[in-house]
Amino acid sequence: MQAGLNFLQRVLLRSAAASEELVSILCAVASADAYLDQNEITLLKEFADHWNVALPQATEGAVDQQQDLMEVRLAVHRYLALNPPRQEASELLDLLQHLIHADGTVSEEEEATLDEIGSMVTDYVTPGANRPKRELVIVPQTEEQHNLTMSLLPGVEAQQRCGGLVYPVGRFHSGRFANLIAKQYIGRGLFTTRLEP
Repeated sequence: MQAGLNFLQRVLLRSAAASEELVSILCAVASADAYLDQNEITLLKEFADHWNVALPQATEGAVDQQQDLMEVRLAVHRYLALNPPRQEASELLDLLQHLIHADGTVSEEEEATLDEIGSMVTDYVTPGANRPKRELVIVPQTEEQHNLTMSLLPGVEAQQRCGGLVYPVGRFHSGRFANLIAKQYIGRGLFTTRLEP
């Protein structure tokens, strides 16, 4: 917990925007396993209070996993776009490790999410690191699946690739994280595949 408090003290010097992004990241990671534990909520409240940032509604129990997994990447992108000091960005990973262990168990979803964030932060703190990313695409097989895909990915344009029409979901650093995202679409009956770099 001491490492987390030291991190918090340094982050207090950062702008409110950075603090808000950090709380968004913490919330998304805590719910990556589709469940918020009371210990995780307590830590989230401590962090939000420390940074004087409003905490989104957090109650113990099941959460909407699909939104949280994609939101964590967006929150990390927004945070890194603020150009935080590299040391601060690296220490975020320690703080996230502390958070995911708060409930006494680390799920596959939490590990994969931390793997994705770790790779994103590594690319940020190591100039020129930009490792290849795995692209995830949905390949609808029917008109109904096209419509479903467009409703799930608003604003995403279909692309002609490899002799067929695909909808790009995103490019991911971690293969494990990409697989978690793919499972969500496969669970809706959509053919979803990874294109390796």
